[in-house]
Amino acid sequence: MITVPFSIQEVCDSGEELLLSAHAVCERVVSLKHAFRDISTGIVALLMERSSQLVCAVVALVELHIPFIIVQQAHDPVSLGARWIFDGEQVSVSVKLFRVFLKLLQLVLLRERFSILSTDVILCSTSFCFDPSIVELFLSFTSGARLLLVPDRVRSQPHLLASILKKYKPTVVQLTPSVLSLLDEATLSWIFGDLSPIRCLLIGGERFPLKLVRLFRTPSNPTRIFDVYGITEVSCWATVAEISHKCNHVAVGTPLRSTLLSVSEESELLIGGTRRCCVNGTWSGEFTATGDVVEEIDGHLVIVGRTDDQTLIHCRFEASPAICGEFIVIGGYDGGVYFLSADTGAVEWRFTCGDVIKAACAVEDNQFVYVPAYNRKLFKINPKSRECVWSCDIRSGSPANAVIVKKCILQTTIKGSVEAIDALTGMHLWIYQVQAPVFSSVTAFDYSGFIGSVDGMITKLSLKNGKKDIATNVREPIFASVSISGKIIGVLRPRTKHNRFLFFFISLGLHKHLTPSKCSRSVR
Repeated sequence: MITVPFSIQEVCDSGEELLLSAHAVCERVVSLKHAFRDISTGIVALLMERSSQLVCAVVALVELHIPFIIVQQAHDPVSLGARWIFDGEQVSVSVKLFRVFLKLLQLVLLRERFSILSTDVILCSTSFCFDPSIVELFLSFTSGARLLLVPDRVRSQPHLLASILKKYKPTVVQLTPSVLSLLDEATLSWIFGDLSPIRCLLIGGERFPLKLVRLFRTPSNPTRIFDVYGITEVSCWATVAEISHKCNHVAVGTPLRSTLLSVSEESELLIGGTRRCCVNGTWSGEFTATGDVVEEIDGHLVIVGRTDDQTLIHCRFEASPAICGEFIVIGGYDGGVYFLSADTGAVEWRFTCGDVIKAACAVEDNQFVYVPAYNRKLFKINPKSRECVWSCDIRSGSPANAVIVKKCILQTTIKGSVEAIDALTGMHLWIYQVQAPVFSSVTAFDYSGFIGSVDGMITKLSLKNGKKDIATNVREPIFASVSISGKIIGVLRPRTKHNRFLFFFISLGLHKHLTPSKCSRSVR
């Protein structure tokens, strides 16, 4: 047995609670081992919702020494190297076949370093797409501590996280500085206060928030606080530093076993050792550059900057950044809108929308930012005053940015709605419903709006009242916004045999078509 018996307390999205005893977990693991019995080689992709069943599947695969990856619905398991796919009910074989090496991470040292006991309750709130989640899982697997599994949305909604912490009182908690900083003062005072139930707090993934900790931590606070540091290529923590009450600066910390630290001639911190990891099919080298510049202070290495102009944010971004005054603005999959200093790249502020953001932010007069989130909300944000001016309901989420036309906000959604919203009040002016999903923004021209939808329709609307003027069908899905030059509309049909461009008059009468000789079907 690699793991020891442990229990799971699951808080579901609906608020329902599920408690699995150690015996019940063992029974599930045995059943899942039977499901995996025919797998002899290759990676298993776990295409499952975040749940206790997923955790049990991980345990079963670990016991069987079978490598695995956890994927989301939007991911292609085959492209990630999986030979097998498990959806929680049955195992299927993917098309791609190849050989892999199995390398199991041992987290016994971390368990001993943090003195994890079978009586502990470990909060599991980290996304399973973020490698530190493995720490939460394996600390429970190897100690017998109860795993408190909470929904993904808890991380991006500070009131939910605060409620979870106070209701269930986990004794071992791992958070990023960004998530920690979202909590209100009352919750921070409770975490760092005299009566805190949190025995061990791990903070990692970003620069340690020493000022915040010192502001709220009382002299009698019993919580042991650790700064954990590492990069994906060493999966996932490489050093640990305990933060004392009188700490004035945070050092890199003590390397874990099989981990070596080195400093290059350019003062860049390098991580290496006998432990090697395979990331995206490539084995890490003997030493891996971290991108962090260090100095030796009082005999310890302290991070003082980066080797480049990059800012490290542990979040997945799909949208392009925008400029709003002195800020670079971008929304991420964690539901946060990040406002970075255009001068330094430092994160100055993070606004929480509560759900995934895929669209680029729209900027009005270098003062206001508009962003749609997948919780069916459109937000108007004032970065200067650091407040939400208003939010309004929209029919669905959207990967398309809002378009601003004369104090009117035009927002499309994947439900096929085109919504006009008053920029001052956040009230709807009109809504037009397309008969298919819309993935692109409205293209405005001379009081008219043009929308392309996945059923191949290009629709021309009046921006005054949202009434349809005319429409035409290009007979192929449209995912990009139409382009207008002069009085000619252009649209790309990317799925046709020759990647044909179509050009229309403003009246949507066909003008001409063009087949670029050097385009391939891979063009998007």
